[in-house]
Amino acid sequence: HEPFQVPEQYEGKFPKGELPMHQCVGYTDYAFKRFFEEAKKQPWFDNTVFVITADHTNQKLYDFYQQGMQLSAVPILFYTPNKALMGKRTELAQQIDIYPTLIDYIGYKKPFRSWGRSLITPTEKPFFIGYLNNQYVFAQGDYICTFDGQKATGFYAKNDTHLKHNLIDQKNKQMLEVENACKAMVQDYFYRI
Repeated sequence: HEPFQVPEQYEGKFPKGELPMHQCVGYTDYAFKRFFEEAKKQPWFDNTVFVITADHTNQKLYDFYQQGMQLSAVPILFYTPNKALMGKRTELAQQIDIYPTLIDYIGYKKPFRSWGRSLITPTEKPFFIGYLNNQYVFAQGDYICTFDGQKATGFYAKNDTHLKHNLIDQKNKQMLEVENACKAMVQDYFYRI
């Protein structure tokens, strides 16, 4: 976070980079290293799932992350010392997937309530829901739908994550399914809160 200062004793130890936050990223990497060095010494270490993510984005160096759905793109990492969680997933995922992923990992079999899905053994189609420019953005399958709370205002191809080419005049069955899934998610969310 601004003002992007590192602790005084670490000033000048990390590259400044191209953005004000880059020096802090170097410090954060160092802090993670130190954290894990100490955590490895603890009796709970081998029986712990570490989840590393961000609650929001920050300064962006690459144009790709300057607009559309990428405005809210953050990494999610799951780390287990026993290496039970190995690999990389590239389909749509979001922070609401953390809880069901952990529940799945520990083998919890009773019913539970979550809007997300397990990233370990996914049974639901990948999706993303967010709020951007006073509209909901819902992505699933081949399309992204923007929704103002009443009706769809746009449909975009799944790779058009900057929401540049609105296909609303070419609405098809799959777009309608994505719109209905978005409406259902928003309705369920407001009903439950």
